Amino acid sequence: MVITNVLGAFAIFWFVWRFLHPAPWLTIVVFLSAALYSSLFLLFYFSIKRLTTLINKVRFLTKFRRFFMILAQYRRKHLIIIFNFCLARFIVFTSQYYLIINMLIPSLPVFAMIMMIFILFFIQSALPSLDLLDVGVRTMTATYFFSFITSQEVAVMAATACIWFVNLIVPAILGSAFVFKLNFFGTNRN
Repeated sequence: MVITNVLGAFAIFWFVWRFLHPAPWLTIVVFLSAALYSSLFLLFYFSIKRLTTLINKVRFLTKFRRFFMILAQYRRKHLIIIFNFCLARFIVFTSQYYLIINMLIPSLPVFAMIMMIFILFFIQSALPSLDLLDVGVRTMTATYFFSFITSQEVAVMAATACIWFVNLIVPAILGSAFVFKLNFFGTNRN
């Protein structure tokens, strides 16, 4: 979430600056908002103990104190390792989108495509949806934002649906074979 929100916030700023052409003062406000938003995410991630102290002061969150205390046990070294794994995962998903979209629409500028992918991840992380219905949310979001850089709506929808299928449906089908073989109630004596 940290990586998605940090890169997504700056991608949203780029989008507003590049395509919506706001007044100069509003551009500065959007940039400062993105920088503050990203800084808070990074600060709280790498300073979980401070976040825990702050959360303990909020009355209605005290019932979750034990969960935050578990988070406070992580050392910065471990957080950096986890961050690097998450960054690698983010790069893999970004590369998947890039490769599929570039294969379907090779004329798109690389930087603009990457920024749109970051926006897509940012929006997807903020919208609650079920995995089976998620393809509609993903394709509509991708179609809207990519419409600013290409008119190939069907290709964008196909790329988004392909990534959804490969990353969610195929693993679900493969995983279900293992779930059905589990012996939950001890009824299978084989």
